[in-house]
Amino acid sequence: MKTVKKAVSVLLAAVLTLGCVLFASAEGPDDFVPVLRFVAASDTHIRENEVSNVERIHKMMELAYGVSEADPYYHAVDALLMVKSGV
Repeated sequence: MKTVKKAVSVLLAAVLTLGCVLFASAEGPDDFVPVLRFVAASDTHIRENEVSNVERIHKMMELAYGVSEADPYYHAVDALLMVKSGV
């Protein structure tokens, strides 16, 4: 099973690398500024009926959108990754 996982990982890495090379070599406008914006949060401790966590997450997203709206090139948040600790 470990060999299969390793083979799949190597294959995915190769495909990702090839995609990056092909995308990077594509011609585009001279003023193109590549931007990928994402928010990552760990140890969020999300629990039912706990308002303080909801408020912190709300503030985090307000900050993320504020940063993206202030950017002269790109005004979006592309992804949100949250890791919940504790069960």
